[in-house]
Amino acid sequence: MKRLHFLFSFAAIFMTAPLPAATDSAQEFEQLTLERDQAIAAASDRYRAALENLQQRATAADDSDTVTRIQQALAKLAPKAVEPAPDTKPEFLGTWKFYNHADRHRALVELNGDKTYSEKGQRIGSWEVVEKQLIISYDHMDGNQDRYNLPVRDNKLGGRNKIGHTLTLTRAN
Repeated sequence: MKRLHFLFSFAAIFMTAPLPAATDSAQEFEQLTLERDQAIAAASDRYRAALENLQQRATAADDSDTVTRIQQALAKLAPKAVEPAPDTKPEFLGTWKFYNHADRHRALVELNGDKTYSEKGQRIGSWEVVEKQLIISYDHMDGNQDRYNLPVRDNKLGGRNKIGHTLTLTRAN
């Protein structure tokens, strides 16, 4: 009987233990893809900023041909951020259970309508939607960002942070 109890206990522990993340190759692929996406986004942001700066200088210099070319180049860039229609509430607003799979950090967080990200009622960052990603930027973490893929599926958002940790937001209410 003790042996049977041990087997049931072992099975229960095994079934509730987190599954291994993935193979080393899969983790490396995810990390490389994340780094590529971040590099592309950063380069695109720098290019946009440089074009906007150049556009101001070309406008001041009355160089209408260059201004037109810059406007065309800016129009070809992906939009900076996708804003929801003013009369719609983004599906991800509200209270969420945050979980970092790497360090097992858990927190109850809020995504607020004023584009702030908070914990225990205190602002800790801001959010924006870029293409099909919810991006959370932390105020005091040296530019750290969490990126979650939209839309919400089964009341969950899955994502990664800049250092490659897998993250999950699960709707709290």
